[in-house]
Amino acid sequence: MSQYQKSQMPSGCPICGGVGRLAGGRRCKCLIERIIEYQLKDIDEEKRPLFQQASFAEFQTSRIAEIIEWSAKPTLGLFIFGLTGRGKSHLAVAIMRDQIEREARRTCFLATEDFFLAIRKCFDGSGSEAQVIGEYTRKGLLILDDLGGDRAAAESIFAMPYPLTISVLPNHEHSKEIADEALQRGFQVMLHLPMQSVANEAPEKEELRPGMSSTQVKSLLNEMIESVPNAVGVNNHQGSQATSDPALMNELMPALRGFNLFYVDSRTTAATVAFDTAQRDGVPTAFRNVPFLDDVQDAAAIRRQLQLAVRGAKEKKAAIAIGHPHAATLEALREFLPTVRASGVRLVFASDLVR
Repeated sequence: MSQYQKSQMPSGCPICGGVGRLAGGRRCKCLIERIIEYQLKDIDEEKRPLFQQASFAEFQTSRIAEIIEWSAKPTLGLFIFGLTGRGKSHLAVAIMRDQIEREARRTCFLATEDFFLAIRKCFDGSGSEAQVIGEYTRKGLLILDDLGGDRAAAESIFAMPYPLTISVLPNHEHSKEIADEALQRGFQVMLHLPMQSVANEAPEKEELRPGMSSTQVKSLLNEMIESVPNAVGVNNHQGSQATSDPALMNELMPALRGFNLFYVDSRTTAATVAFDTAQRDGVPTAFRNVPFLDDVQDAAAIRRQLQLAVRGAKEKKAAIAIGHPHAATLEALREFLPTVRASGVRLVFASDLVR
């Protein structure tokens, strides 16, 4: 890491010592503030002061009756109606802020007039209403696995100006360094949690295995989080044996909930019970729903997989693709990612798609 990069790293927090986590895995205020700082990059400068100041604590709850009519529908979201100047925007931004602080979600604040202006610009034939609407409704998520040991691969990813989710293997030479810099560069960080596979191929030194007790699972998870302190979620590294074991997943999910982490099931086996267990235990979760990008390490083949992922995002309204920092994958991503927006798909972070 260069001296300049080091200078941009946050100084040690007197509360957490700079690791971003408190006892029990709770996020420290310093980590929340760093996450919020990066979310602010997407907020218009004129609206930024509103976003920074609005909170539930500052909202006068006695005014709710005079402000709003509510319409909450699970499939459509929350609609807030009311007269001008009564605090609707304040309340909306407070909800956004709460989601960032508690769930580390990536959010979007869009004024209605800006939305209709974007549609109006399509009238000259340069685009379509469907493309504008799709910008906010179609979501594509790309997770890059297995980082932690290869600093050069991490630098290649950091050079890509897109909202990528980076899943870092713990306890490798550069794990903490890569996780810290990824957050500094505006990427989302996950813990790539090693789990036992059926064939037990190339196992990590430490991994989750069937038969572990609740105490063992929590202890191992805590150790790995210390190696990747900026993680807001987890996905499994390998794990075809582990994720298909109901008893182990029953121990893992409460531990993840205790650390306030979401879970993305990499689905390395059709027999996985991880996603269902996470849902049952109240852990925000999602799963890979398009093919792995780089089972075949050839740039042309990976580009075809990326095309399938984009098609999946359009058909399913959201797609989670997983790739690895192979040279062929990085080459394909550098060529393909600049074309994604034109296809009507918006890249988002993992936290945007977990439910």
